Amino acid sequence: MSATKSAINEEGISEPFVATEAPLDPFSHGERFGSSFRHLSSFAGGTHVGAALEELAPGKETNPSHHKPDVMLA
Repeated sequence: MSATKSAINEEGISEPFVATEAPLDPFSHGERFGSSFRHLSSFAGGTHVGAALEELAPGKETNPSHHKPDVMLA
């Protein structure tokens, strides 16, 4: 991996890059969940659309459920 902190050149233009150049940010939650993310959009200077490459750790699940169940209102 290169030491490049961003795909933005001196002129403020995003240059093509290999996904592995983006930093790998680890995530874990207890014993069950663990993965790492490469935030490609922010590495390329994006601010409106997000893109990430997720690497799932061996034997781990990706993420705890984070959606809210549907609630019926009377």
